[in-house]
Order: sequence, then structure tokens, then C-alpha cells
Amino acid sequence: MKSNYSILANFYINDNETLLRMKDSLTSFQNSNSELWVINIRGKYKKEAAKFISDTLGTNCKISFYDYGDWQKETKILLNFISTKYIFVWVEDHILQKDTSTLDKIIDEMDYNKSDYLNYTFFC
Repeated sequence: MKSNYSILANFYINDNETLLRMKDSLTSFQNSNSELWVINIRGKYKKEAAKFISDTLGTNCKISFYDYGDWQKETKILLNFISTKYIFVWVEDHILQKDTSTLDKIIDEMDYNKSDYLNYTFFC
């Protein structure tokens, strides 16, 4: 059973280093139990990033290329695709330091305890 959360990202991938960081980041929690990944990609390397994400996640993601020069406007559009109770905001250089089951367990505990918000964390 999928946990009641989506993973949201609005990336600017404009150099190879940022692309490599994004790939490492995705690999660290690609097996999470999220219902959906909603990802917007801007920048010179957006097509390469989209291919890697799509190849890694398969059909469980929605990838877009909105680029209005206003990441807040773009993110607001992305939120329309999400209907889960929780949203995990993915930053392209975040690497999950624990097994993905830890992330899923935390989301389930949030739901059980009726939590509204969990501050960004690396689960140290």
C-alpha cells in the first residue's frame, strides 16, 4: 500500500555537476512508497534530467518543463496535480541518509499523529 504522500520538485539543472547531484539524490530514495512524483525541470540539462528520472521511476511521475522565470508560479501549477495528504519537497542535492522505509515510516507516523508539517531533515 502506498503512503499518502507525493514528492514535489521544481529544479533548475543548468550544469553537469547539478545533474550528477540530482541523479545521486534520486537514487537515494527512488524506492520510497510515495503515490506520485511531480517534477518540473528548467535549465540547459532539463532533457537529460527528465530522461534519467523517467528511466528510474517509470510511470509513477509527472514531468513538466514550465519555465516562466518565476519558480513560485511554476510550483503553484504543480500543486494542482497533487491530491495526497502530504508533500515531500525534493531538493536536487538532498541525499537520504537512511533506508527509504525510514521516510515512509515517518510519513505514516505523521498521519497517525495528525501532524501538519515536518521540517526539512536528513534524518540524522
